[in-house]
Amino acid sequence: MNSIFKQIATLACALALAACGGAKDYSEPVVLDPLTQVAELTKTDIAVGSGNPVVNGDRVDVRYVTYIYNRDAVDKKGTKLDAGQLSVPLGAGNNYVPGFEMGILGMRLGGKRLVAVPSALAYGPNGRPPQVPPNTGLLFEFELVSVYPK
Repeated sequence: MNSIFKQIATLACALALAACGGAKDYSEPVVLDPLTQVAELTKTDIAVGSGNPVVNGDRVDVRYVTYIYNRDAVDKKGTKLDAGQLSVPLGAGNNYVPGFEMGILGMRLGGKRLVAVPSALAYGPNGRPPQVPPNTGLLFEFELVSVYPK
């Protein structure tokens, strides 16, 4: 009886594994557009601002412009994707791409900053169809308009 149970269990496991299908075909390489690639998160202050640098726990009001990064664009920014003003509680697990908050940290009131964000800290391999293709870097232009310290 014990032997039959083992055989049935083995057969069930084999069927379950077979139902999972084969491994994904990785023979097709992912082609990355070199014009939209950002190697690492970089922050360039246009205007430093004043006061203490913002840290996790602070809430800030920030004006932003988001670009799909393109290093060959005339303005060296790319295609404008979005713009607006947000109130952001830093470090609160917001629904922004990780590079958005990382780019704001350390800014000072009145500061202006350009932040180049690699795909891994933006929308990654899935992108955000139809606006952001997979594996695409972003560029944020920030202006810190208000700071509410923790």
